Amino acid sequence: MESKDVKFYNEMYAKYNKDVVKHLIRRTHNNIDVAQDIASDSWVKVYKYLEAFNPEKAKFITWLFTIVNNTFIDAMRKKATERKNFNPVSIVEANSSDYDIANTVLCEDYASNLVENKELNQRLERAFESLEPNYRCVAELYLRQDMSYDMIAEILDIPLGTVKGTLFRAREILKNAMSMRYSVA
Repeated sequence: MESKDVKFYNEMYAKYNKDVVKHLIRRTHNNIDVAQDIASDSWVKVYKYLEAFNPEKAKFITWLFTIVNNTFIDAMRKKATERKNFNPVSIVEANSSDYDIANTVLCEDYASNLVENKELNQRLERAFESLEPNYRCVAELYLRQDMSYDMIAEILDIPLGTVKGTLFRAREILKNAMSMRYSVA
């Protein structure tokens, strides 16, 4: 590998590693050790295949998160196989992750206050955890990773309309869950 590639790799690692690890921590339901292992495996693959990266085909972050997503799914498959109870549903569940719904459920001004309100944040997280895995995954990439619909479609290899529909349904489910929690609380 040329020194310019190594320099580019080091710059991208410094720029995106925290995002990758945070993303994986959410996807592994706060299992930091597993998240860091998957992140390390992902960065090894990025380094190994960096020469194959084509900036004319995709942005680096899209390419990176495709590798991260695939490495995560591979880890979940391996875990399922090791337990000898492999279930195709586990692959779908591998696409689950936590994310912050404040910006979609509440107005922007109120969302800024949520950071200070630990109890409400916990309620939001519980509402999020009640989502089906495919909804959580799309919403994670959109809301926490600030990815566009197109990038999400490319990373998850699903149609753009599916991304939009899934995100819309996730928002509706969360709004309903939060309104029920407020009326009870």
